[in-house]
Amino acid sequence: MKKTPPPAAEKRYPITGEVLRLNEKDKVAVIKHDNIEGFMEAMTMGFSIPEPAEWAKLREGMKIKATVVEKGDDYWVSAIEEAK
Repeated sequence: MKKTPPPAAEKRYPITGEVLRLNEKDKVAVIKHDNIEGFMEAMTMGFSIPEPAEWAKLREGMKIKATVVEKGDDYWVSAIEEAK
């Protein structure tokens, strides 16, 4: 009998950057972000924003600080705040 692997633990990383584009249909924000220590180098890429309340906060050109949540092969952005 095969054992089912345990569910992947969530890892969280702080992110800062600027929202360049919003894809309403897919709930993806293209963010030009700074280095995410321990996760990825600075770049511009799309991030899923699955929570409706978080999505509602976003607008193009907005500078943000937030959290990237990684779980297994999935990752998304949450806890979005406008950077001052």
